[in-house]
Amino acid sequence: MAKTKSPEEIQQERESLLKEFKGDERYHFVRTLGEGGVGKVDCYFDRHLNRVTAMKTLRKAARNKLRSLRSVIREARLISYLDHPGIVSVYDAFVNDNDDFTYTMKLIQGEVLEDLLYRDLDDDLSLTEYIEIFIKLCETMAYVHDKGVLHLDLKPSNIMLGHYGELLIVDWGNARLFDKTPYHTYLSTYKNAQKLEDLEEKEQFISGTPKYMSPEQTTSRRDQLRPTSDIFSVGVFFYELLSKKHPFPAEDLEGLLDQLHNFDPPSLHTTRPTIPKSLSNICAKMLEKSPADRYQSFHEVIKDIRKYLNSGQNFETKRYQRGEVIFKEGDPGGYALMVLSGYVEITAESDGERKFLANLGEGEVIGELSVFTNQPRTATAKALTPITVKILTQETIEQELDKLSPWIGRMITTLSNRFNKLNRRLIEMD
Repeated sequence: MAKTKSPEEIQQERESLLKEFKGDERYHFVRTLGEGGVGKVDCYFDRHLNRVTAMKTLRKAARNKLRSLRSVIREARLISYLDHPGIVSVYDAFVNDNDDFTYTMKLIQGEVLEDLLYRDLDDDLSLTEYIEIFIKLCETMAYVHDKGVLHLDLKPSNIMLGHYGELLIVDWGNARLFDKTPYHTYLSTYKNAQKLEDLEEKEQFISGTPKYMSPEQTTSRRDQLRPTSDIFSVGVFFYELLSKKHPFPAEDLEGLLDQLHNFDPPSLHTTRPTIPKSLSNICAKMLEKSPADRYQSFHEVIKDIRKYLNSGQNFETKRYQRGEVIFKEGDPGGYALMVLSGYVEITAESDGERKFLANLGEGEVIGELSVFTNQPRTATAKALTPITVKILTQETIEQELDKLSPWIGRMITTLSNRFNKLNRRLIEMD
């Protein structure tokens, strides 16, 4: 039986447990992680919680500038407001011993998306892997915009990829509220509707990274910018990651601005032929010069990406009764059919006689040659039994071909023409 501790022993053990939480030296410096124009980020070990953190403070040259101080305070509060797995978590904010504002956040371990720009194509990620990254980024930014916030400095160096599939957007120093309503609602719930001054900015200036800025971001006040500006920025580096070429190449800032405002980039699928046309079209819409012509939200971008990924899942189905003619020789070839159940008889006329060609069943496709070659039907299809088919219209087939690289589409069309001619010759020879 355990010995009962005296009140003095309990108090002594209690003080021992709490002692390390009362010390002034909570954070132990490990190393410097990086410096920017205004702030610097260091790695510290948190002795209270036994974890490694990233700590951001102002650089000495900026510590007495009110604009810089407002910016870093606003950044800490804004990141704390955006509670999402794709945004780094803020742990604490305080004034340190040097009378400097400081905040600690989760230390991200992984690689910067920018590193992928310099990979050889042979060592590059697959298209599927890039699309997974793209979707995570779009989902995170859809949340950010729904919260009324613009990032305004989205670029590959501000996107971190964790070792376990995480994607995190960093560096929110240029971010701003474009819609105060979600934040006002948030504060009303938890702060009794106190003023919004802590996230409002007094200065209206042009800022960002020119290489990834939208045309309007290079000329407009920050309070005039909307989510379409962030969408353009993501379109720029999505193009850059997939093609390994910047959509607006230039040797200097003047040349970049000229390209940005006056020239459209080459289509992504022409720059890199293995890129499907439908994916290229999504990127092109993100890079439209006019904000009104772009996607208006990342939700719209995600919708089109999902449509691209969900290949052929929404084709119409139809049933035919036994003996019913599905299509006749000489009919226009505006659609093909996939047999889901039952059997179809294929016949063709030669020298005035109808000749049997094949019986096709579940999983077989009929009528595809006429679709790919834009030629009339060369045979007649009739239901031998009650059948169910999936209808593949020419429009939907073309949409599916757009999801393939262009050279594969051309190869399919070429082979279809050859098979169509060969099929006609075989019928005539029989």
